[in-house]
Amino acid sequence: KMAIAHQWRAMPAIQQAITDVKSGKFGKLLRIWTRPKDDSRGGGEELLLHGTHLFDLMMAFGNIPRWVNGHVLQDDQPITQSDTPQSTQSVGPIIGNSISAAFGFDHGVRGFFESTANLAISGQSNFNNLFGMSIECEQVKIELREPGDCYIYPAPRVLPDQKHLSWEKIWIEGWHDRYDHQTLWKIFLHLGNQILVKDLIEAIENDREPLSTIQMARYINEMVQGVYLSHLSEGCRINIPLVERRHPLEIST
Repeated sequence: KMAIAHQWRAMPAIQQAITDVKSGKFGKLLRIWTRPKDDSRGGGEELLLHGTHLFDLMMAFGNIPRWVNGHVLQDDQPITQSDTPQSTQSVGPIIGNSISAAFGFDHGVRGFFESTANLAISGQSNFNNLFGMSIECEQVKIELREPGDCYIYPAPRVLPDQKHLSWEKIWIEGWHDRYDHQTLWKIFLHLGNQILVKDLIEAIENDREPLSTIQMARYINEMVQGVYLSHLSEGCRINIPLVERRHPLEIST
């Protein structure tokens, strides 16, 4: 057995939201929107660094992706095959500082990833970061925010003119009453790793799959590379798994 350290997948409130959505509690799942931190790493770097965590959660809610469509810009210009991949970290080939991507799942569910660099600037923006996920069901909208909290809104989209509608936080006994918000911010990655390790041990003992599997990691890789392949294929929708097994940014022109 092998598990991937996607700590958000382990957060109790997020696990509860996954259970509720998959049980049909809020009606049919329709759409999933994701946004990374969008600091200076926005675009291709965020697609790989934090997009992997978000795509893992996309699959937790929507199951296996079937297709991808991507659009990648560098300084407002579409990237081309001749552009040189760049990165500030040793994470493999990446490019672009603004990315839009759509993913198709079974039953008409669609997932979206949006990232643009320098929208969240430390010391200047009036918020810390944009990292999160929005889930639209027939009856509610769900917002996931760090350090792993979930908020439910009683309509499929936010209606600011409807004053009787308000957000409600998913409260987990033994979790939210044990750690205050500031403490959770400091230790949630450590706590997430503890939960994932415990889950992996139980998966081995009970011969089941862990929360975040190596199979999901393979699909995440398909999603990331599929964004580039779609863009470089004149915006064509690309089926997953990809037929082309080379990285799109490493294919010679």
